[in-house]
Amino acid sequence: MPNPDELPSVFVAAIRGALGWWLVVFLTMFTGVWLGAILGHRAFVAPDAALGVLALCTFAWLFYPQVALAILVSLAAFCLPMRSESRRLHVMAACASFAAWFAVAAWVLP
Repeated sequence: MPNPDELPSVFVAAIRGALGWWLVVFLTMFTGVWLGAILGHRAFVAPDAALGVLALCTFAWLFYPQVALAILVSLAAFCLPMRSESRRLHVMAACASFAAWFAVAAWVLP
């Protein structure tokens, strides 16, 4: 049984790790959508447009099933590495999230 004095620090470390990983997954989603939009439009797109697209993704999966696939990949990228300390799995999950959003944005946004 852990020492009761160490419990708050363990809890804070777990929350910090989860929030840090959530930030990594969100940034890969954002970067993938932004670069995919640039490729899809074949012109420079402002980064704030990618934030708007990410906000619309809550309903976009109803009209574009590809978006649902990217959402599922990002959920898996968030949940699966939390159970493992493997850096390789973390990198692969972040790359998969980026690749899914990049492909979907380049395909759907033109």
